[in-house]
Amino acid sequence: IVTFGITEKNVPDAPVITEPFNYEKVPTTTPSFDFSVTEPNNDDVSFEIRWSTDNTFATGVTVRSSDTDAGFQNLDTPADTDPFNEGENMRFTIQAADALINSESYWYQIRARDPLDANVFGDWSQRRSLTVDTSVTNSTWHQTTDEQFDEESMFTGTESSGSDSVIS
Repeated sequence: IVTFGITEKNVPDAPVITEPFNYEKVPTTTPSFDFSVTEPNNDDVSFEIRWSTDNTFATGVTVRSSDTDAGFQNLDTPADTDPFNEGENMRFTIQAADALINSESYWYQIRARDPLDANVFGDWSQRRSLTVDTSVTNSTWHQTTDEQFDEESMFTGTESSGSDSVIS
C-alpha cells in the first residue's frame, strides 16, 4: 500500500470593498479604498490593487502591491504592516505620484495572497468604477460611460449608446 500525503494550499477569498461605493463620484485625485478579506487558514495576507480607465484592464493599468508600494494601511491595527492581519479593515490610498485625472472614470479591483502558504493570489474583487470630480464637495452616485451602464445589472435588457447620458 502506497499512501500519498496531499498538502492543501488555500488562497484568500476575493476582497470585499466597502469604500468607495460603486460608481461613486469622488472629490479627490488621490482617493482611498477600504476593504477586507478572509483567508481560510487565518494567515496574514498581502494585497494588490489595480486601476484603469479601461473596464477590461487590457490597457493603461496601474498596479500597486502592499509588499512593495506605499499607501496600504491596517485601520484596525495601525502598527500592522505587510503581510497584514487577515480579516481586518484595510485601506489603500492612491499616492500623489499616481494621482488620477480629474473628470475621468476609472475601474478598480483588489486581490489578496497568503505569502506564507501557497503565495498565490486569490480572485479579484468585484470590478467597480469611480469618477473623479474635484468640484464636488460630497460624493455622489454617477454613471456616464457605456461600460458603466452595461456593467450594472439594474440596466439589464436596456441598450446604451454614446457617453452623453448622465445619472447623478
